[in-house]
Amino acid sequence: MATTIVNSEEIFLGIICPLSIEVAAMLQMLDHRYGSQRFPRDANIYHLGRIGEHHLVIAGLPHGITGTSSAATVAEQLWARFPSVKALLLVGIGGGVSTAKNDIRLGDVVISCPDGKYGEVVQYDFGKSLSHGRFEHAGHLNSPPRELLSALAAVEANRLLGSAQLLRYLSASQSNPNFEYPGGDHDLLFEATYDHSSGSDCKSCDKAKQIARQPRNVKGPALHYGTIASGNQIMRNAKRRDSYNKGYDNRILCFEMEAAGLMNSMPCLVIRGISDYSDIHKREDHAWHGYAAAAATSFAKEYINTIPAESLVGMQIVAETVAKEG
Repeated sequence: MATTIVNSEEIFLGIICPLSIEVAAMLQMLDHRYGSQRFPRDANIYHLGRIGEHHLVIAGLPHGITGTSSAATVAEQLWARFPSVKALLLVGIGGGVSTAKNDIRLGDVVISCPDGKYGEVVQYDFGKSLSHGRFEHAGHLNSPPRELLSALAAVEANRLLGSAQLLRYLSASQSNPNFEYPGGDHDLLFEATYDHSSGSDCKSCDKAKQIARQPRNVKGPALHYGTIASGNQIMRNAKRRDSYNKGYDNRILCFEMEAAGLMNSMPCLVIRGISDYSDIHKREDHAWHGYAAAAATSFAKEYINTIPAESLVGMQIVAETVAKEG
């Protein structure tokens, strides 16, 4: 690994990866790694590198300390140390919400994107409880900069032209056993009313309660654009998952724990690889974590390579955005 540290004023992109497996997957996507850096009175370790023509900085969350507040703290420290950062990406894994409308599978990638009603990210546990078990959601989270959304449109255009690069990047990651594809046989979705039987996997679970799905004809992860639900609790209850989703008109694609901590003060794009179905059937060996992280970071690399360098030059830096928000 090269030890040269790039000038911090050249770093325009910041990436937050909450878990170590996500940081490792993102580091693997770098075209060049400059090294790591620490600062006095700052617990973060910053990994510096380059993808295409973009210099960037990657930071993870402290081990075992996840959630919206932790993500916000790390992001605030990141832009304080690298004040030239103009855009943030939140890249990692999440729990999918598979429905008849949104056929989400393990290893797919969900990208935050305006859906016409709720926006990119909603904080599903923020609001007030009402009578008869009803919950009124409150608050509104900001959208990412238009420059980031424009790059999403360019990614999709490349995909329609057959020039997408995600599969190439993901295939390269498979040489590392930590990111291997577990296989479709291990992608099990059960009815929401059926609880996990016993053990660290679903070998003892009733196969009659498994939801049958047609095999896919396409290779690699499917991409899903829309609303991501964020909160401070791990979603491991299928009935609660579906109840929240119903409260948002069945528009939620994924549950995670960090985005709501960033969106109002430091709007970012959220990219999540699906590692489970936000239910009690999560595997204790985290079999899908590595592959889902690799899928998310592969999309992130393709996305970063789509952003013209000149489009970042004119963007307002994150620090200025936060200052104006007060």
